[in-house]
Amino acid sequence: VSNCTPEDGQKPDCTTEHVPNDPGMHVKKSSDPASGERVNPGQEISYSVQVKNTGNVDLKPAKVDDDLSDVLDNATFVEGSAKAKIGDADAAAPSVDTKAAKLNWRGELKVGETATLTYKVKVNANVTGKDKLVNVVVGTGDVPPGVPPVVSNCTPEDGQKPDCTTEHTPLIPPVPSTTPPLATTGSSLNGMAVVAGALVLLAAGGVVVAQGRRRKI
Repeated sequence: VSNCTPEDGQKPDCTTEHVPNDPGMHVKKSSDPASGERVNPGQEISYSVQVKNTGNVDLKPAKVDDDLSDVLDNATFVEGSAKAKIGDADAAAPSVDTKAAKLNWRGELKVGETATLTYKVKVNANVTGKDKLVNVVVGTGDVPPGVPPVVSNCTPEDGQKPDCTTEHTPLIPPVPSTTPPLATTGSSLNGMAVVAGALVLLAAGGVVVAQGRRRKI
């Protein structure tokens, strides 16, 4: 009598089971004001990047690279605003290189964990209505040797997806005219009275001329 038969082959002594490694990551970028809204010169924009480990392999580390080149040409990074949390716990803050216009974050992200990165910029006072503040984020991560690479929804090839980018256009109010208004000469009624008076004088002059002609005759 065997302990492993077709009827009871699922016994611990009779079977083995392995789950394939399947690393994954989902990135979601947002902002306040929301992407697509107009912003004013001097206004602050708050950015948030959420990175979730959606696979079954710990990411050591998870990597986030945020391209600020089309933001910092029209805005200024707010010093000390870059922060990071994993769940509710504080994590190492992102590094910001304003000269290279890059924000980078590296941190271990276990299966199911979500990291949230936040930072702010201030729109420059000299922006124009033709300028745009466009921000693109890319996510990836390191996994043990032999494990398939991380599959992310935000890669260099498709970073323009809605989850991976934000865009703002400055709202520039129209410049008031510096041409002084024409001097007011009176109401329309006064103007009509002047015209009527001139017509009366012309009519009276015509009568005088006509009477003078009759006397000569």
